[in-house]
Amino acid sequence: MEIPYQGRVITEDNFDYFKLIIPAKKSYFFIIFLCVWLCGWFWGERTAITELLRPGLKGEDLFLLFWLCGWTFGGIVVLKSIFWDFFGKEIIEVGKGTLAIKRKGDWFSREKVYDLNECKSFRVQYDSIIMGYLNNWGNFNRKKIMKGAFAFDYGMETIRFGENVEEAEAKYILDRLKGKKILTEKNF
Repeated sequence: MEIPYQGRVITEDNFDYFKLIIPAKKSYFFIIFLCVWLCGWFWGERTAITELLRPGLKGEDLFLLFWLCGWTFGGIVVLKSIFWDFFGKEIIEVGKGTLAIKRKGDWFSREKVYDLNECKSFRVQYDSIIMGYLNNWGNFNRKKIMKGAFAFDYGMETIRFGENVEEAEAKYILDRLKGKKILTEKNF
């Protein structure tokens, strides 16, 4: 017999606010793959730096310098992904008239705070959407990836959060927020 899934969201229910802590979902295959990839990446980085440090720079060394900048950026993105998988947490605090979303352990992200009076149409919407269009030349002009089980409208924008939360767990959490009266009928 299958054991029912107990959920992964950690909740803190205080007097005037509700806090959700959602640990990043770990993919050990992905982490191992990226660590092996980083070994090759490091070898390429070291080789390029060694070439640039030798005396007598030539014209092609400018291309190597440009390539090294892109290569270094790629390595930083991979390190960021590995760090997020190990230590990342999405922290959502609802109460005191605000909804705050921060991604602890996600480099280069900042906390976003929303006025609860302007948050409308809270719902569970479990999907990822890639929006964009192709221009006349076949180039992808705009891309926005929106992830998360929870969604609400804020002005003319849809905000999503709760990455990798199961749909049933998301419904349960919204019911708790509604029952605690942190989210009211005007938010739904």
